[in-house]
Amino acid sequence: MKSHQGASSRWAAEYESRGLPSSFRQEPSGAVLDLVQIALELGINPQECVAVDLGCGTGRNSLFLAGHGFTVYAIDLVASLIDELQSKAQAVGLQSRLQAICGDVCEPWPLGAAAAGIAVDTFCYKHLMDAEDRAAYRRELARVVKQRGLYLLTLASIEDGYYGSLPNQPISTGMRVIQDPINGIESVLYERTAVEEEFAPNFSVVRYVEKKKPGRMHGAEHARVTHFFVMQRR
Repeated sequence: MKSHQGASSRWAAEYESRGLPSSFRQEPSGAVLDLVQIALELGINPQECVAVDLGCGTGRNSLFLAGHGFTVYAIDLVASLIDELQSKAQAVGLQSRLQAICGDVCEPWPLGAAAAGIAVDTFCYKHLMDAEDRAAYRRELARVVKQRGLYLLTLASIEDGYYGSLPNQPISTGMRVIQDPINGIESVLYERTAVEEEFAPNFSVVRYVEKKKPGRMHGAEHARVTHFFVMQRR
């Protein structure tokens, strides 16, 4: 596995500068709101469900899930964010339902096999630049999510008004690498079919939407285009 120490430093700096939506928004992602509704429609009881939030950042989605009764494991590389999330959870009385963990999503996750009924990834997987790291992440995802459990994945489309406008280099069919010139953070931009192929061995897509709406990036408005996937463990 490649070292992610440099990535941790870049993300810590990004959260200080508050350029990306995830670094300054307090409310949960709309995709997570949609996921909870889908889970309820499928008969998932939050009080009996473990959720894992991958690349949790400030913890806005983790806190929302814990507040709705899920037992949440929140994982992120940036130690300061994890410390802050633990304090937030305690301040609102959710410390018994939310465990914040400083860790690498490409290393073994601190959950047992088939332990989670829900996994959430809002713009984390897109930053895994190494194919071996992505494969390790998918192996852990398949190990930890129980059969018929749900996996939410959101990531920027190649058509995104901010990321899609940057110089890019194809690395595989439907996959292009870009680097944000402001914070130096790299991303992989995906076409829909490329995402589905990567997860197909263990997950089937139960809902897909290409979401288009204005969004603020580094202080300017852009026409954002995001892939929204809800997948189910086979």
